[in-house]
Amino acid sequence: MLSALNPPNTTECTAPIRAHASIATAALGRGPHIITAMYSGDTNFSGSTSTDLSQDVGMAATTVTLDISVRPPDHAIFREPVTYTATVHGPAGVAQAPTGTVTFTDGSTEVATVDLDSSGQAAFVAKHLTIGLHVITAVYNGDADFTGSTSAPSSFQQSPSPRRRPH
Repeated sequence: MLSALNPPNTTECTAPIRAHASIATAALGRGPHIITAMYSGDTNFSGSTSTDLSQDVGMAATTVTLDISVRPPDHAIFREPVTYTATVHGPAGVAQAPTGTVTFTDGSTEVATVDLDSSGQAAFVAKHLTIGLHVITAVYNGDADFTGSTSAPSSFQQSPSPRRRPH
């Protein structure tokens, strides 16, 4: 049997061996780790311990998707609120979800910074938009374990209110 330890917060993983052994684990958090393999021995071979392996676990990459609630698509109706929803995704297979904030921008102007909820989403309702083209981007600001990232820009046209015809 092979046991791998990760001091000082020792995590032990055990795997049967023949000529070699390997262990895949998601138990290592961000930061440096020293990994040591120990063979306990059997009736034919004595036990042994490997040299230390230094492994640094970096920050996980993220992606951001942006949804804008305008109907019809790409066209907002005057004086109706528009909801911007950003969803932050961590890498596949990583159980921990990103935390922190998302900043919504309209062109180069910051519109709002919103906390992510437990599902990795942040939403903002924009009211009183100016007439014209709006190019919205969602910027995830990162946290201790996840890198920041930026969505693709999404645009829509804010039109003036329709004029009523006299009867």
